[in-house]
This record gives sequence, C-alpha cells and structure tokens, in this order.
Amino acid sequence: MRDRLSNILKIVISLGLLALVLYKVGAKQALTTLAAANWPLLALALALFIGGIALRAVRWQALLRAQRLVVPLQRLVFLYFVGSFFNNILPTGFGGDAVRAYELAQDAQSGALAVGTVLTDRAIGLLALFLMAALALPFSLGILQPWIALLVLALTVGAFGGVALFLWSGPLGRLFRALPAPLRRLIDRPALRKLYRSFSGYDRRSLAIAGGVSIAFNLLQVVVNALIGLSLGVHVSFSYYLVSVSIIATLLMLPITISGVGVREGAYLLLFGQVGVPAATAVSMSLSVYLINVLSGLIGGALYAWEGAHGALQARQGESKG
Repeated sequence: MRDRLSNILKIVISLGLLALVLYKVGAKQALTTLAAANWPLLALALALFIGGIALRAVRWQALLRAQRLVVPLQRLVFLYFVGSFFNNILPTGFGGDAVRAYELAQDAQSGALAVGTVLTDRAIGLLALFLMAALALPFSLGILQPWIALLVLALTVGAFGGVALFLWSGPLGRLFRALPAPLRRLIDRPALRKLYRSFSGYDRRSLAIAGGVSIAFNLLQVVVNALIGLSLGVHVSFSYYLVSVSIIATLLMLPITISGVGVREGAYLLLFGQVGVPAATAVSMSLSVYLINVLSGLIGGALYAWEGAHGALQARQGESKG
C-alpha cells in the first residue's frame, strides 16, 4: 500500500512540475517551437543516442569480464535497451539499473556480482561525466553563474571522494566499527560482504576500458544535446553543454518524479535561461530529449515483450511435447 501511494505521489509531482513549467513558458509556444525544429538533426540525435546505448554495453562487458563473467555483447545491449524502457516508467534514472541487475543475475547465477557490476558501471559513467564537466569549467567561466561552477566542483569532489572512501577499506572499516552494535549486525550480512568484495575484483585494464568508453559515451550525450539545441536554433558553446548536461543528469536521479518529468524541464529552463535561451526554446529542448528517451525506451519495451512471448511459447511447446 505504501509503495502504491509513493508511486502515485511521484506521478502527481511529475505532472504538477511539468504543468507548472509549461504554464510559465506557455505550452502552445513550447510545442510550436518544437514543431518548427530541424527534424533531420533530431533524427541524427536519436540515432546517436541509440548508438550510445550499445556503447554502454561495451563498458559493462569489460567489467563483467574482469569478474570472470562471460556474457555475449548482444545480450548486454538487449538488457540496456530494457533498462532504458524501465527508466521511462520507474522513478529516477536507477529503475532500469535494478532491472538490468535482476535479469543478469538470472543469467550469471550470482546476484552480488550482477548488482556489483551494474553499480560500478553506473559509478564509472558518473565519474567520467563529472570529470569532463569540471575540465570544461575554465572554458565557460565567462558565461556561467558562479553557483553553477561551485555546484559542478562540489559534485565532482563529492563523487570522487565518495568512491575513494568506499574503496579504501581502512577508513570504511573504522566507520563500520564505530556504528552501534545493532546496526552492525543488521548490515553485516554474507550477501552484503560478497557484494562489497565484488568491487575489488577489477583490474586496471578493465577499469581503463570502462573509463575510456564512459568518456566516449558522455561526449556522445553532449553531442546529442548540442544537436537538439542546433535543431531549435540554439547556439551555445560545447563547453557549456558539458557542464549543463552533467548537472541535469544528476538532477534526474532524484527520486521525486517519474522518469524525471518536470525536473528535466525545469533544469533546462534554468540552466539554458542563464545563457539567454528563450524559455519556450529551453523547454522544447527538454521535450526533445525526453522524446528521444521515450523512443529508445519503446525499443527496449518491444524487445522485452518479445522475449517474454518467445519464452512463453517455448514453455508451452515443451509442455505439449511432454
């Protein structure tokens, strides 16, 4: 009952935020701006976005191989598309990660390793995104508001510091021993210990491959946003896209709306309004990004339904033979 109420609340918040943004900028004006976009550029952005999903599967495969889990790339691409589908219907950008971990656990027969590789996959992607944004700051200081620059630096330092603390067993061990005994007993479980140990099983080569793919993927995401901006007549420096896309990606992880609806629009309105992009155009950029996400998610939903139907048919044929 509580989960149902929570999901209903998130739907209400999503629709409420989206309605508020569209009310402020004018829904008709935003949709008119979107309709006047350069559709070939939007199609190219969609193609690159879909290619990015396959690229992320390459990163995931490198991490799995380091854990001695051999999974065909085709299967990982499929799971990433399925994850994209669930990201569009579940709260936060982590909903699809949970589904990917669950499905991989069925294949690999190891829930801890499946969850560990998915979390590491996500963490490396975020670290690369924040690092790129921080490196782009010096080229955007003339147009960035100071609070945006400070936010990017705080996110970057916090992300790298958190990962370092997690992987550095000394401070983490002291922190664990400082916890009250009931809480230590609660979290000191074999499954959690196995999950934590899975994070130390990556060699330098696998991490280097994953990091390189993450940089390539995040650059591709920035290019997708830049193409969407160009399709709507927005001319903003590439370095500003580097910074703004990292902030938006972080905000979309907040578990307050379904698929980031409302949060995404507000973030584009705020960040691109800082550099003179008209409100209706900024919201149209956001709606274009959301449309591309939905279209790629529909591919994942269709593939997931096909797999389910195919499995049900095979099971039925097996029963009839038996």
